[in-house]
Amino acid sequence: MALHIRHEETERLARELAKRTGETLTAAVHKALEERLNQVERQDTETETKLLAEMRKISTQAAALFRASGETKTSTEMLDELYDENGLPI
Repeated sequence: MALHIRHEETERLARELAKRTGETLTAAVHKALEERLNQVERQDTETETKLLAEMRKISTQAAALFRASGETKTSTEMLDELYDENGLPI
């Protein structure tokens, strides 16, 4: 499958990279794309890790607020109060 690059600066960069690394144009582009995808994957993983940490923090804070409220019902009991025996909202 062919890839046509119509952006002169992109083509220049690809050729410069191939020249400096001694790789073929295809190999240079392939490796550059792999490295960029790996970088994006690492960033995605870091973002997910940060989001999970924030969610845990919020969950801990919510649990503390719930305990401090003095409420003794479980979440299941509270939800059961919202629905009748047929599962329909009250």
